[in-house]
Amino acid sequence: MKKFLFIILSLVFMLTACSNNSDQKHDKDMKTYKLESGKTIKVPKQPKRVAVMTAFYVGDIIKLGIKPVAVPEFTKNSSVLAPYLKDTKLVGDNDVEQVLKAKPDLIIADSSDKNIKKYEKIAPTVSYTYTKYNYKSILKEIGKLVGEEKKASTWIDKWDKTTQNDKTEIKKKVGNSTASVFELNAKQIYIFQKNWGRGLDIVHDAFGMPMTKTYKQKIDSNKAGYDTISSEDISNYAGDYIFLSKSSNSKTSIENSNLWDNLKAVKQHHVITYKAEDYQFTDPITLDALRKKLKTEILEKP
Repeated sequence: MKKFLFIILSLVFMLTACSNNSDQKHDKDMKTYKLESGKTIKVPKQPKRVAVMTAFYVGDIIKLGIKPVAVPEFTKNSSVLAPYLKDTKLVGDNDVEQVLKAKPDLIIADSSDKNIKKYEKIAPTVSYTYTKYNYKSILKEIGKLVGEEKKASTWIDKWDKTTQNDKTEIKKKVGNSTASVFELNAKQIYIFQKNWGRGLDIVHDAFGMPMTKTYKQKIDSNKAGYDTISSEDISNYAGDYIFLSKSSNSKTSIENSNLWDNLKAVKQHHVITYKAEDYQFTDPITLDALRKKLKTEILEKP
């Protein structure tokens, strides 16, 4: 009997020791990360299976050397990001079960996502408020989250040097010309703050082309980060150069109107058009692709 009890106690001790070792290993692989709210959570030091449930940060994670295991389905509409998403699970709206099946060890989401509490039951979840960051600061923050600060800083340094050269070349070409980025809708024309993708970060920040005063005043008065104008008012907001972000399913007649034909930028052939789905994001991969396209087209314009 004593021998039997000794065996049982030995097994219990071994199982407890194994459990403690496992917990210690798990703790060693985790770190503390501070959320926007000020609270802290434990996240993997080097996450391997990241689910990015906001398309705006998919390219950031990829640029930092991590292939996401799950992303929002509409991310595939970007021909810039689509080649990086082979074998990545594409998740439909509110399809939390698909996120679970991807077995992430970390989930990144937008702070407005209604499924955050459900994500937290799957893996450590970090959410960001889009309007609190520009394209550089969010890359740095995500780099800090996944332990790739150096890669984030390296890209930013290279970007700054490259775009400084771009700015010099473009300045020689366009002088103090103003620029307006519009996105066409069937009934309205959208305008945006310069951290809302669609080329604004590049045109206004990287290339240094200013908004028109009326465009800037209107967008600054709207805390949402975007606003709309009517076709009839477009001449009041159009700059010397127009950058036109167009959805592939956009149906609008403004480009076939006298209002459009009479714009200074149109008359001087200073309109550059691109697909909205390709360039609505502000990640390094998207920015690099659009920077090259816009610079080339600006310098080729008469």
